[in-house]
Amino acid sequence: MKTLPMGWILFLPFIVLPFVIQIGETSGTVGATGAALQNPVRDGRYPPIVGTKGMVSSSDRQASEWGVEILRQGGNAIDAAVATGFALAVTRPQYASLGGGGFLVYCPKSEAGKPSKCSTLDYREKAPSASSRNMYIKNGKVDPDLPQVGSLASGIPGTVAGLLDALEKYGTFQHSRVLKRPIELAEKGYLYTGLSEDEALERWTEFNPETKRIFGCAKNGAPPTQPCPAGSLIKQKDLAEVLKAISKEGKRGFYTGKVAGKLVNGIQKAGGLLTLQDLKNYQTKDRMPVIGHFQNYEIVSMAPPSSGGGVLIQMLGYTERAIQSDALKQGLNSAQTLHALTHAMSLAFADRAQYFGDPDFVEYWRMVVDLASDSKIYQKAHGVPLSPTSNQAKKFNKASQLGLIQPEGFPGLPPDWESDYEILRRPDYEGNLFLLEHHLVKSDLKNKHSEKWILNNEESEDISPHAHRAHER
Repeated sequence: MKTLPMGWILFLPFIVLPFVIQIGETSGTVGATGAALQNPVRDGRYPPIVGTKGMVSSSDRQASEWGVEILRQGGNAIDAAVATGFALAVTRPQYASLGGGGFLVYCPKSEAGKPSKCSTLDYREKAPSASSRNMYIKNGKVDPDLPQVGSLASGIPGTVAGLLDALEKYGTFQHSRVLKRPIELAEKGYLYTGLSEDEALERWTEFNPETKRIFGCAKNGAPPTQPCPAGSLIKQKDLAEVLKAISKEGKRGFYTGKVAGKLVNGIQKAGGLLTLQDLKNYQTKDRMPVIGHFQNYEIVSMAPPSSGGGVLIQMLGYTERAIQSDALKQGLNSAQTLHALTHAMSLAFADRAQYFGDPDFVEYWRMVVDLASDSKIYQKAHGVPLSPTSNQAKKFNKASQLGLIQPEGFPGLPPDWESDYEILRRPDYEGNLFLLEHHLVKSDLKNKHSEKWILNNEESEDISPHAHRAHER
């Protein structure tokens, strides 16, 4: 049985077109350093790139190149991932700012004849301690903008703690080493891409003056009226100083001291709730991964507060039963196949909306995944008897008592969100597998007090004023 660490990157490759760089033999064009160069589009297609000793994929070429350089220097997959993550905070701040958060799924090389002992790291943003149930209610009604726009929407950033904890737990390099190139990119400048220009243009009217100054270009000293064109050199001196503080002091360089003071002061001036104590108290969490099976594969993914892994395993469980019942026999894109697959998705998302949430506060989500992914339990729910002493029977009976057999309600889908992903080849040279994802929801570009070096996350929208509609992604 093969183990696959999985996440949205494996299913939505058309959303983020990654820049893939590798070391070793390649089918692409090889430069003097051994890294394959991104080939121009030929006949409307990107030619495949193959590496035999290592590969890094992210949404930015400059960040990917730094990850590959770490591999060349002898670093492992986690070293390269953390290096790429910090570089993305410079070159793709709209996706991967230091003000965001994320998750890590890590599967070390398994011993002979034994399954891999996969683990996950949760470094999602957390709500400030002063947050309350009614903080998004205005004039007696829920204000839909408050959880998404402005300082009240900002959570406690987790990216810095997550990347550094991952490096300490699973990496081999010192944090000062992986931060060397990101500091240079911020201080000396990086090349602005067409993608960044397009996204900045789309949201230009939402940018605060400081964001416009950094990412906008103007002549004769006038205020910028549009984003810099692709190919411009973007320098972020203040961000470089923050990265230097992290390089020197680790997590303390971000969550305490001068940097923390500036961050809290800016958010509080804009009416936010973040405090110095909130930053000081932030900690990542090791969580058990969610595990399922499909065909001859073992699927390992992130558990809540990310819902993707559980939903994925549920959908695959329903799909496998559809295969067993010949519901897909008419082939791809047939009406019967599309009906079966969309039904599997709707059932999984119904459970997501009804039962999933932060596991520190929400129970039963893992049992719901078991109900959907275990064929025997599913059959019991449809009249097939189980041995009364089996584990499946015990799970079914407990779930029945808790009312988990039939999902109720189909709340609406969450708002749009932006994400950035990194994945290395499987496995790295030591046999380790991993998937890392970190993101930023609707980065705070309107806050006039936002610091020059950070795009504040707006993750507190996951504190829902409607308890039955709470969602965690």
